[in-house]
Amino acid sequence: MEAEPRNPLERKLRPLLAERKVKDAIIEVKDFMRRDKLDPALNTRLHGLYKQQGDHSVTLEHGQQWLTALARAGLGAEALAALRALRAIDPTFSIREGDAVLAAATAAMRAHDTAIAADLLRGFDERFPQHKDTQGAQALRARLLSEERLQHDKSGS
Repeated sequence: MEAEPRNPLERKLRPLLAERKVKDAIIEVKDFMRRDKLDPALNTRLHGLYKQQGDHSVTLEHGQQWLTALARAGLGAEALAALRALRAIDPTFSIREGDAVLAAATAAMRAHDTAIAADLLRGFDERFPQHKDTQGAQALRARLLSEERLQHDKSGS
């Protein structure tokens, strides 16, 4: 027999999920989120429940908040993984919250995924005018362009 989870939320969710009451589990997670809508762990848990429920539109809509929560918590690699998960559901998914872009793009650069980094940074200034991350996004875009030029020069093209 499995040990009782230490986390109070997981203690509430276990019996609900055992009975396949995913909607009730979602309500419980949202109740816990009243204190902090951008708690990264709760948003990750909620994403899993939405995915389990199978409603892609709700999962994608919540994905915006999930990405923001991860980015604001300084979890860029997790934000990139979340973005990939959301794009697996809908390849056209794009980030609507400027706060999530730089963290995910930086993580993409670290992972050598320049295609995602370039996609995220493209048009940042126009999409998010006067955003606090504009300078960082411009610097990362310049670095990306410099690396692309260096790769181009190395290939002899």
